[in-house]
Amino acid sequence: MSYKSISRISLLCLIYISCNPPSPFVQLPLSDKSETHRIILQDKLDSLFHKYQCSGLVITITNKDSLIFSYANGYAKMGEKKPITLNTYYRIASISKVFIALTIKKMEVDGLLNLEDDVSKYLGFKFRNIKNPMVPIKLKYLLNHTSSLKADESIGLINGDVYRSPLKVIFDFSDSKNRDAISSYWSDTKPGEEFAYSNFAYLILASVIEKVVNFDFNDYLKQSIFLPMNLKATFNQSELADSLIGYTYRNIDGTWVAQSDSIYVSKHKKRQFGENLIVYSPMGGLRISALELAKIQKEILNLSSKGKIFGLPEKSFRELILDSIVTKDKSFEIYSLGFHHTKQLNVGEKWIGHPGEAYGLLSGWYYSPEKSLGITIIIPGSTYQSTQTEFYDIEKSIHSLLMTYIDLIDNHAPNPR
Repeated sequence: MSYKSISRISLLCLIYISCNPPSPFVQLPLSDKSETHRIILQDKLDSLFHKYQCSGLVITITNKDSLIFSYANGYAKMGEKKPITLNTYYRIASISKVFIALTIKKMEVDGLLNLEDDVSKYLGFKFRNIKNPMVPIKLKYLLNHTSSLKADESIGLINGDVYRSPLKVIFDFSDSKNRDAISSYWSDTKPGEEFAYSNFAYLILASVIEKVVNFDFNDYLKQSIFLPMNLKATFNQSELADSLIGYTYRNIDGTWVAQSDSIYVSKHKKRQFGENLIVYSPMGGLRISALELAKIQKEILNLSSKGKIFGLPEKSFRELILDSIVTKDKSFEIYSLGFHHTKQLNVGEKWIGHPGEAYGLLSGWYYSPEKSLGITIIIPGSTYQSTQTEFYDIEKSIHSLLMTYIDLIDNHAPNPR
């Protein structure tokens, strides 16, 4: 090789390094074949983006060491034509439940509570299924949706004033005037026996957190979970710069309409800790970016070597995952303590995480223990249809493309020496 060729290569390397400084998440250079596969995936995702009329789409794939693929297309705020990025923060919907579960488990490890305890112990009133009042409702029953609270669509509370009432007012049946209303919230099954997906269960868990620590729910999660990992994630949108926030959208008669889901909590407004946490929408109100979700997956994938995540020992984290049940719900065939287990991303492979759906947004956050990979998908707005399975049609289309790509780059990985 000539001196000029060497100098040219050196100069190009210096330019590349100066334009791409090291970061905690380095996207590693790919082989020529892998780069071809990446370009093909990018093109196919572009086609899918238009097919499903997306307002935006963000995807990451990570392994133990790095972000190996990323995609961001569309607008964070359509009116401003503000491009979406990996650092755009969204109300991530039910992926939020994972972090409630992690916090509850960490509190158990710290000796602040026990998952086998009766929830009444922490709420300050007798919290029971009025139809089965002698059966205690354990904290773990709220985590795995077996508390015997009816599924959300069966209660009709989501937009009701009752959702904003103090929990004691909603559930304490010692006042005979409330018995009929309270009875409508509960199924006939005994606590611990049957799965019914309940957002209300995680609203109650958030109240338990505040009651036990006597501290603001969002501030506690930030201090114990998010800030130690240098994450900006928050349940209070007012803590994020407006430039970081992305809107969720619904397509109404061909027009994208931004959804009203903002949660701004005044630090000066006094409230009783644990009374009702709907102000934070803990069951789905976490604001977080795709990049931060990928960073958390990377920590989980390295758990065996690091021994802890969010200060939670590996053994305790595994307990959240392993304590699973098989359900009759087509949307959640296997569920553990705050985590969804699925084999529908790729046939025969178990992926663990959680889906999300709210205000037009669809999201998915899953990792594979076998493949040591994590994927994050955020769709802030699109047109989609049910498939009567665990995922919508757009999600299944994305999963198919991502799994094909993963298989191809696995096959072209260099042989170990």
